[in-house]
Amino acid sequence: WLPAFDRVNVDEGAVLNLDGHAYSAQDISGGGTVTGGDVTVNGAFIADSRSVAGGGTLAFGGRLAFAEGAKFKAAVDRAEVPQSIRENGWLAAYAEGGIEGLPEVDESSRRNWRVFKTDDGRGLMVSYYGRFAVIVR
Repeated sequence: WLPAFDRVNVDEGAVLNLDGHAYSAQDISGGGTVTGGDVTVNGAFIADSRSVAGGGTLAFGGRLAFAEGAKFKAAVDRAEVPQSIRENGWLAAYAEGGIEGLPEVDESSRRNWRVFKTDDGRGLMVSYYGRFAVIVR
């Protein structure tokens, strides 16, 4: 029905209609909307420079599931992370049908990023922690 792609990107403002089918994606990114079915991420939820800079939320009309071993990967340079995300975090995804599982933060992103669900279990929040130094004399 819908071919498996290495990476599915749903740009901000775009809509991907699954027409009642469940879809299993290797990697997914973007700030648009997925309607008409549930999505399982097997590889990575990728925060790229466009989605992070715009602060867009990838919205799902159904359920969003993360398979065992799925990752969160930040494919963005530190300088591109807006101050608002540094201070308040970022709602990276929202699934009307809830979020099942939680992606592990990829080794390359682990130093600066944290991922957790919102209290209602429908939002995927991402926090960024920059490095800082404390100098004591």
